[in-house]
Amino acid sequence: MRPGRDCGSVAVVEVGNCVRVIYEWGFFVKEDREDEFRDWLAANERLLAESAPEHYEYLGTYVPIWATVQVPGAFRQLWRHGGVRQFDMRAASEGPGAFARLVGEYLEFIDDGRADEETFALYREAAADAAEEPA
Repeated sequence: MRPGRDCGSVAVVEVGNCVRVIYEWGFFVKEDREDEFRDWLAANERLLAESAPEHYEYLGTYVPIWATVQVPGAFRQLWRHGGVRQFDMRAASEGPGAFARLVGEYLEFIDDGRADEETFALYREAAADAAEEPA
């Protein structure tokens, strides 16, 4: 790793390197609850972001409007965090505090009947490889 590299608020604890990782989750909301879900997001996204665990940054929940390749999932949730471990929303909902409560409420909207259609992607910042190569 280059000395002096700015790692921001996210660090990869396991190896001591600073790598920003974006985690994307594509999912469906239960039938007839999309409007309620959007209302919940409008009321709670700020608190969800503020109460996120250390090294996790909630980037938002989005609706795809265009893509060159059709990918399942009516909604996309994005997080920035350290490491290459997947973020487990269901496990996070089992802990104490505001974040767990909010995640639990969030997951009540998710259509578990379509879980086999959910998508997951993990993106590492492109410059991370270059930073690790010897000069």
